Amino acid sequence: MVLERNKLIFFIGAFLAIVKANFATGQVVQSVGEAKKSSVRVYISDFPDTADLHVFVVTSKKQAIGNQGLWYFQDSQTYAQKKIFFVEEKSAADLSIYFVEEKSQAGWINNRKMKLLE
Repeated sequence: MVLERNKLIFFIGAFLAIVKANFATGQVVQSVGEAKKSSVRVYISDFPDTADLHVFVVTSKKQAIGNQGLWYFQDSQTYAQKKIFFVEEKSAADLSIYFVEEKSQAGWINNRKMKLLE
C-alpha cells in the first residue's frame, strides 16, 4: 500500500512538472496600466536589431505556448500568465521587444533575458 501511494505521488508530481513546463511559460500576456502591477517592464523598439525578443501577436491562446515570442494579449488578468507594463524609455525596461509581421520571425535575440518570461 505504501509503495503504491508513493508511486502515485511520484506520478502526480511528474505530471504537474510536465504541465508546468509546457504551459507555465506560455506567453498569454496582459498589458497593465501601472508598473507596480506588472512582472516585466517592456520597451517597444523601433529596430529589430536592438530588441531582446521579436514578438508575433497570435489570435488564440492555443498558439501562445512556450517561451518563443508568440504572444496572446488577454484582457482578464485571471488568465494572463505575465503582466507587462510598456515603458517609454529603454533604460526603464527589463525587456526590449520588436513586433514582427510573420510568425516565423518571432524568437529570442538575447537568450539571457528568457528567464523574464518563464
